[in-house]
Amino acid sequence: MPRLSGLLCRCAPGVALAWSLACGAPAARSPGATPRVVTPGAVAQPPSAGPQVVWRADQQRLLVAGLPAIARDGAVVVLAEVAGDGGRGNPNLAIVVRDRTDRELERRVILAPAEAETLIGADGPGPALRERIAAGDALLRALHARHHLAPLAPMEVPPPAPRDERHEPLTATDGRHTVMWSPSRLVIMAGAAPLLDAPTPAGWLATPEDRGCTNPAFLGAAAIAPALRAVVVTIAYLGTDTCWEPDAQQHVVTW
Repeated sequence: MPRLSGLLCRCAPGVALAWSLACGAPAARSPGATPRVVTPGAVAQPPSAGPQVVWRADQQRLLVAGLPAIARDGAVVVLAEVAGDGGRGNPNLAIVVRDRTDRELERRVILAPAEAETLIGADGPGPALRERIAAGDALLRALHARHHLAPLAPMEVPPPAPRDERHEPLTATDGRHTVMWSPSRLVIMAGAAPLLDAPTPAGWLATPEDRGCTNPAFLGAAAIAPALRAVVVTIAYLGTDTCWEPDAQQHVVTW
């Protein structure tokens, strides 16, 4: 059975960690063009050409349709990174490209949390943000052309238990595969057959801030690409009005 050692970026070939995302996008458009808008109740179905940044008008936020996704050969993952932004919760988005060892290859910030109030108006993204969205779309088209990105399939994850009722391990399943995670261990099964059993790397957990807060971690989401032996897990945190939760972390584990 393969096992992870240390920070997964140094583990044996075929076993890796990484942040992941990905697929579904549009035909080319001119820089500064109005971004795709998803209206209330609409389902964001990614175009077959690859990933695309969209403005979710009903939720006042940016997202990338079709993510998470992975390269056809499994060598590269593309991530849509969104920070929680504490009590403000401002819209934000970064596109991140990593390899199978979790090494960051490229990062494109579309919108930082502190910029939302100046770059987003009453009608949505302003001209400067539309330029960034167009540049992000161009990056996604290039990545899709080079790597033939494909989305990972979402797994079913139960909602987190209350803060005072933590249960371990936390699980996700697609009916055939199961991911079991706890702050100390990660196990992936195909039916009754173990695919991976490894300690949770220390870097997966947010460093507690010196403010007397406790933010329990839980398995917030998971997605899988069985043929490419890859699972993306999202480690999230519970928070309160006085103890805001740290930003969630997405990691992709391969075996």
